[in-house]
Amino acid sequence: DRGIRFLDTADTYGSHPFVKVALKLIPREEVTVMTKIWTDNLDWHPLQPVNQMIDSIRQELQTDYLDIVLLHCMTNARWTEEKKHFMDGLSEAKSKGLIKKVGFSAHDFGALQSGVSHEWPDIVLARFNNKGVRMDASPDKIMPLLDIAASKGKGVLGMKIFGGGGLVKEEERIASLNFVVKSRKLHAMTIGFEDVSQVHDTVDRLMGIVN
Repeated sequence: DRGIRFLDTADTYGSHPFVKVALKLIPREEVTVMTKIWTDNLDWHPLQPVNQMIDSIRQELQTDYLDIVLLHCMTNARWTEEKKHFMDGLSEAKSKGLIKKVGFSAHDFGALQSGVSHEWPDIVLARFNNKGVRMDASPDKIMPLLDIAASKGKGVLGMKIFGGGGLVKEEERIASLNFVVKSRKLHAMTIGFEDVSQVHDTVDRLMGIVN
């Protein structure tokens, strides 16, 4: 109802079943679904071949294709070499039309630098807010990298807009939203909500800024 058409999820969030329900309410072509695959073996989330991961996610979401699939939580500058197997797997799925765009989420400044300069990612998901809370570096160091990504034709997405819960006071949220929007560094952003009232509040504030 508020116009949100970009849904962020991941294989480790446990949110695919909820997104599946949402996709029944809106024509599939009107929604952009982003998910992420974990690339390290976890006791509770064992690794599978990339093609099996993609098939499993599509089944969980009950969709023929995924708009965006990211390598989840890249934490060092060597990831473009260390994760090549996963990159190749996603590229193969993209060539088959199972994925539209591929990329990564950065949780380290070196990882962000490597991904921005590499030709493989279509999408960059970076932590971005006005205070540098839970970011990979200060905003003044992150913004030039986002400019480089955009100049290379990459989609630039922002997360941790409210600092992963570290910027939740009203004045903090307002300040961060103003900074992020007016910086004009992002094509889209992802914000986590716990109830519908938070969705309304944030959309209202965003519309006040852009209008």
